[in-house]
Parts: sequence; C-alpha cells; structure tokens
Amino acid sequence: MERTSKTDTFIKPLFVGAVAGIGASYLLGNEPIPALGGNWSPAMLIGGAAAGGSVVSGLTHNYVLKLIPGNSAKYAAMENMVLGPVLTGASTYGIMALATGSRLSLAAAMELTALGAASHVAGDYAYSTLYPVYSQPGYRTGY
Repeated sequence: MERTSKTDTFIKPLFVGAVAGIGASYLLGNEPIPALGGNWSPAMLIGGAAAGGSVVSGLTHNYVLKLIPGNSAKYAAMENMVLGPVLTGASTYGIMALATGSRLSLAAAMELTALGAASHVAGDYAYSTLYPVYSQPGYRTGY
C-alpha cells in the first residue's frame, strides 16, 4: 500500500496518537483521568486527543491549504510543516479540555500543546519511515 493523501490523513494519526500515548504515560504516569463519564488512562485519552488533532491537521492540509487561490502545492506543503504541529498541539489541548469538562491550568495547557506538537513531529517521522516498509504486500513478519 502506498502513501496517499487519505493514508496521510487517517493512518498517520495512529502513529501520532501512539507517540502521544507513550509520552503521556511517561509524563503523567497511570493515574486515571476523569473524562467523558468514566476514568481513562492518560495514554488512551491524550493519545486519542493527539490522533484527533492530527486528523484536523491532515484535513486542513488536504482541504483548506490546497484550495486557497494562488497557493501552490509547494507552498501548501511548507505551510503544513509549520501549521501541522501547531494545529495538532492546539487540538490536543482543546479535545482534552472538552473531554474533561474543565478549564485546564496554563501549565497543563502548555504541556498538552507541547506534547501534541512533539507527537505530531515524531509520529510523522515514524509514519514516513515505517509505513512504506511495513505496508508492502509481500512483507512477512515471520509468523
């Protein structure tokens, strides 16, 4: 399977969410966070929020930046390199604020935004290097 705009929009967030989940586990531990009517592990909740933020970033790249008149694909790609982590970070904070139903402190907002942005960069790198190798039709894991 090759990379397309759809895989960039919907498969890459899985990598971003995994990186954010690992980062959240490392930073916050395993103490449950009350959200959405239940208690969730930080890895699951923040990883899902970062994956959602990455979807927002991908949709912005595919359906907003490319449709601006006079904006070439080259400029859209450069704009996405800057806007992608920002949108993922801001969306991670926004989704977490909505999920927990409370206003988060400035320190928590900065931490979530930085975690989302860093996860976007690291997840994009993992997606770009691992997905083309392991998504080939003839790839076998040895099982």
